[in-house]
Amino acid sequence: MDTRYRDDDEEAHPLVTNTSTSHIAKLKPQSLWTRRRALMASGLSAAVCALWFAASRTLALLSNQCSRVVIHQFDSSSGFGSEFSILLRMTALASHFGAPVISNSTGWIYGDLSHYFLPPTLPSSYPYTCILPADVAHIPLYTAPDPHAASPKHTTFSVQSWKSASRLDVTRSPWNQFPLQDRLVREAHFKMDEIAALKAKEHWFSVDYTRFTLPYGQSVQSEMYNAFLAQMAVMNQYWRPTPATQAQIDRLARRVELAPETYRSTTVRRPVVVVQIRLGDKWQEQDDILAAGSHMKYNDLDAFYEGSRLALARLYDPIATPAPHTFGIPHSSARSQNATVTVRNAPHKYPPIISREASPAHAQTRATKRQRPLLVVMSAEREVMGKIRALDAAATGMFAGETGGVFDVVQSPSFELSLEHESEYIKMFGAINSVVYRPTDVEPSAPLPVAAEHSANSSSAHALESRWSQEQQSKLSLGLRLALSRQLIAELTVYSRMADAFVVSGNSNLGRLALLLGGVEGAIGYGVKEDLLGDHSPMQLARRTIGGRIRSVDVPWFATSYRKGSYGDY
Repeated sequence: MDTRYRDDDEEAHPLVTNTSTSHIAKLKPQSLWTRRRALMASGLSAAVCALWFAASRTLALLSNQCSRVVIHQFDSSSGFGSEFSILLRMTALASHFGAPVISNSTGWIYGDLSHYFLPPTLPSSYPYTCILPADVAHIPLYTAPDPHAASPKHTTFSVQSWKSASRLDVTRSPWNQFPLQDRLVREAHFKMDEIAALKAKEHWFSVDYTRFTLPYGQSVQSEMYNAFLAQMAVMNQYWRPTPATQAQIDRLARRVELAPETYRSTTVRRPVVVVQIRLGDKWQEQDDILAAGSHMKYNDLDAFYEGSRLALARLYDPIATPAPHTFGIPHSSARSQNATVTVRNAPHKYPPIISREASPAHAQTRATKRQRPLLVVMSAEREVMGKIRALDAAATGMFAGETGGVFDVVQSPSFELSLEHESEYIKMFGAINSVVYRPTDVEPSAPLPVAAEHSANSSSAHALESRWSQEQQSKLSLGLRLALSRQLIAELTVYSRMADAFVVSGNSNLGRLALLLGGVEGAIGYGVKEDLLGDHSPMQLARRTIGGRIRSVDVPWFATSYRKGSYGDY
């Protein structure tokens, strides 16, 4: 097993072996049965072993090697959302390349993908009836390379040579690769007359200053559906958490009251709304917000807070939300019972919320924070929590309580570090302004603790913001980098797939990843799958206009490297 990038607390990958697919293709059925029995003896479920065995048998029947392969090479120092977005874009172009597209994350600052995810399912790695050559067969299986395999010349993606190269490396450097990549995305997924119409429409929206934020139903525009569905399919093939990652996802879900077991005994639970706030260097992309037809500022916290209130109101509208959200993710308990990929939570409904204006006599029903809807703030920005709490305390009108405030506002309780990693974090950044959980914590159903507020000049505020700085990341141990990355993966998974509402910035890579993780119903709208399949009834079209649980407040989802790449405007 290749352990070059494996942290000590990471479980060994159940499918990691030193056998490349080219060797698997030569195995006899008896050898495959022997391997299957060995896998089952290691504690794997029969279903997983059967899947591996079926895939191996399929590969064994193939005799031809792929004549060319496209390898997406992760840039060692680039961000999580940025590199994962390139993975999705390039892999979704496999049929356009006419070759399998695989991703190599070895040496990435966030650690290899094998530290967080199981190997991608076969359709992603083997989209054609050929087997990967020995020199690259180990990449999608997250295994060590075959030391005896020949190493053909790798060609960097470029206009002149990409169509004929047998090993084509796609990276983000040099920058001029992005326009070519985006051109291929346009050719593969867009109808250019529709894109031209969309560009004209957004131009008129941009001169209409009454459009402050992006409306519901515009987070994924219809002209982007083909590209969205293609990248969503790749996301589902790659975003397959390891047992250790899944356990952390389960713990976070319990903390924010979204795990099925936290409300299985009752049919009523409070709504959970999440808001993702990404500021940082996004001032550089302020023009993209205006061009998309929104007139908010990238750092306008009022817009994010009001978006959260609107998301809450939407949950109580029977047309926009016909039923409370019941889609979950596989939890450890369900997975042990061979559950399917989607877990249905116990039936429930939201409790009534009575504002002091509507019924002062019942204002005491909102006396405690525990009775209020939960607003989880996902952000690494200075002073965001204090400002959001101040906006909430001053809120009036719909859903505002007698004691002030609409929500029980908490910072995302995802900060999970061992004692060793906590010490290293404090030594590097100076302080921690989040509640720190241990990887083995099992928190009871109790009010979430609130971390102390810090000023913008405090070391802890700087730490919160700096932990995602690439320069700072490079100074951390691999173990701490993996721990921080798992926090992010857990947040994206729980909030995109389980939260009742998720307000994001489509102007950020993480916001667009959240839309993809939410899928069709999460990002486009409740009950619109039939619409995408050709049912254009008035009700289906209306639901599409209403949008889904996940809403971008600034920029709609786009399939290219940069928003302007959708139009070829470089």
